[in-house]
Amino acid sequence: MPSTQRNGLVNALVLSTAIGLCATIASAHSDYLYVWSGDADKAAGDKDFLATVDIREDSPSFGQVIATTPVPDVGTMPHHIEPTVSQSDDLFASGFMANKIYRFDMSDLANPILTTTISAIPGWKMSHSFIRTPENQLIGTMQYSATDPEASGGLAVISSGGEVLQTVSAEDPTMDTPPYRSYGVDIAPDVNRIVSTSTPMAMETPSVDAVQIFDASDMSLLKTLQLPKPEGDPSRMRHPFEIRTLADGKSMMLNTFQCGFYLVDNLDTDAPTVEFVYAMKKPNQRACSVPSIVGNYWIMPVQKSNEVVVLDISDPGAPKEVFTLTMDEGFSPHYSAAEPGNNRIALTGFMGGGDFRVLMLRIDESTGALSIDESFTDPNTGGVGVDFKRAMWPHGATGPAIPHGIVWSTKAK
Repeated sequence: MPSTQRNGLVNALVLSTAIGLCATIASAHSDYLYVWSGDADKAAGDKDFLATVDIREDSPSFGQVIATTPVPDVGTMPHHIEPTVSQSDDLFASGFMANKIYRFDMSDLANPILTTTISAIPGWKMSHSFIRTPENQLIGTMQYSATDPEASGGLAVISSGGEVLQTVSAEDPTMDTPPYRSYGVDIAPDVNRIVSTSTPMAMETPSVDAVQIFDASDMSLLKTLQLPKPEGDPSRMRHPFEIRTLADGKSMMLNTFQCGFYLVDNLDTDAPTVEFVYAMKKPNQRACSVPSIVGNYWIMPVQKSNEVVVLDISDPGAPKEVFTLTMDEGFSPHYSAAEPGNNRIALTGFMGGGDFRVLMLRIDESTGALSIDESFTDPNTGGVGVDFKRAMWPHGATGPAIPHGIVWSTKAK
C-alpha cells in the first residue's frame, strides 16, 4: 500500500486531518469515469479506446470497466482529452501520434459512442489539449505546422459537431525566438481571453518558454510573453506545461514541466503579465504534469519524485506546499482530474512507469491533505485502484492498456 509523507504537519494535525476527511460533505457525484487509453502491445487488430468505469459507490458494478468505445486505430498515443463532458453531450480526445481527433457522443453516459474522426486539421498536425468556449466551440492546441517542421504551432477552433471552423498560427512576428509549440490551453470567459502554453511533446525539440494570449472573440493573437527566469535555478522556467484559470475568473496559473509556477495576470488589460511565483524545493521534484484544482488547492502530480504535492494557492502570488503524498514505486503520477463539486481526484500514472492503474484520491478541503481511497478497488484483482493490466475488455481480449486522460461524467456548467 502506498506510504504517505506529511510535510510540516504535526501529529495533532494528522489526527484532525483524518477527522476532516471523514467529515467532508460532497456536494455532487459523478456516476462514471472515462479513461482515454492506449492498447499496450499495439498488436494488429487491437484498438485504442475510451473506457467507462462505474464509480457509483452503491452500484454492484462499482470499480468495473462497464464499457469500452474503441476507435478505428491503434498506436495513436491516447493523450489529452477534454476536461469535461459538454452540455451538448459530446467529448473530444487527441490521438496524438496518429494526428487524429476523436469525437464521442455522450448522450448515454454509460455507453459513449464514437461519432466522428477528424483525420486532419488543414495546415496543422499533432493536436494536444482542448477547452470549450461559452459558445460551445472547441479550442484545440496544435503542436506543429503540417508543412514546415521549423514553424510554430497554433490553435484550431472546432464546432461541437466536429467541423473545423478556424485555425490560428502561434507565429509572432514581433518575437525573435525558437518556435512556439502550442501545448496547454485554458479560457477566462469573464475577460474574453484564451491563454496557451508552449512545450513540445518531443522535449529535445527547440521551443520558446512563453505563453500566448488570444482574444476569444476573433482568436486574434494579442500578446506573447516569455517566462522570466527564476533566480537560483533558471531551469525551472523550462517547458510551460499546464495552465488553469483561477477562481477570480480573470487570472491563470501554470506549472512548467520542471516544476516552476507562474501567475498570468492582468488579462483584462492591454498589458497582461506573467510572473514567477514559486519553484519546488527538492532537486528530484521534476516533471510536474497535469494538475487539478479543488478550492484553494493545486494538486500537482510530480513524476520524477513519485509524489503528488498539494499547494495552497489562496494567495496565488505566494503558493505554499501543504501536503505530499508519496506513491507506490512504479506508479509515476502524471494525470489528475478533480470531480466537480466533490473531494475525489482520479489519477493515472505516466506510461513508462509500468503501473497501469487508475487510482482515486480524496482531499480534505479544509487542510489540503490527500489520502488514497482504498474502497476504490478492482473487482478482478481485489487491489486498490482499477488495473488496466488485464486480458479481457468489453470490446475483446486485447490485453493490457495504458490509461492516460481522465474525465468525470458530471457535465460542464
